[in-house]
Amino acid sequence: MFKKAVDVKALQRLSGADKKKLRRTAKERFPQASDADVDALLPPKADIMVSKYPSRVHVYSIEGGFPMLFDIDGRGSEIYPTVYALWVVPELLPSFLLKGGEVSRYVLGGADLMFPGIFIPQEGLPNFAEGEPYSVRVPGNPAPIAVGATTMTSAQAMKAGLRGKALRILHHYRDCLWQVFVMQKH
Repeated sequence: MFKKAVDVKALQRLSGADKKKLRRTAKERFPQASDADVDALLPPKADIMVSKYPSRVHVYSIEGGFPMLFDIDGRGSEIYPTVYALWVVPELLPSFLLKGGEVSRYVLGGADLMFPGIFIPQEGLPNFAEGEPYSVRVPGNPAPIAVGATTMTSAQAMKAGLRGKALRILHHYRDCLWQVFVMQKH
């Protein structure tokens, strides 16, 4: 999604009502998140900025800080945390653990995550729905490196023999979203 650099179409500060709505939406989208987790991502007293991109993507960041959430449809229904947010609250999303570090180079290159590259624990594949947000982790590193949406249900994945695309990667470490905010900080 953030493979190519794109200029921001508009940048504005969220109103108090919009901040509350964004916090509610984040709490609904990430039900396992505690109030403290939401506060860490979107501090109640901080100014929240929204960057609007031509592709309808909205990126929400703390003013003078890093982006914490992005909305891929601009309507608030498909909000995902950024890698920065997942470093602040690593357990915000369920995650897929890669089989090894060699798979990470494909993910960090912008490729979607395939089932053969995922480590399946002894208890089996966790239950998930199609379109569910998931993060990607590398063995030995608790910090997620990517975030995306599942491409099928866990039942469909088992039926397919754990072959095919598992996760459509939306944002990863060092993609263009990452680079834009790193450049602003320096």
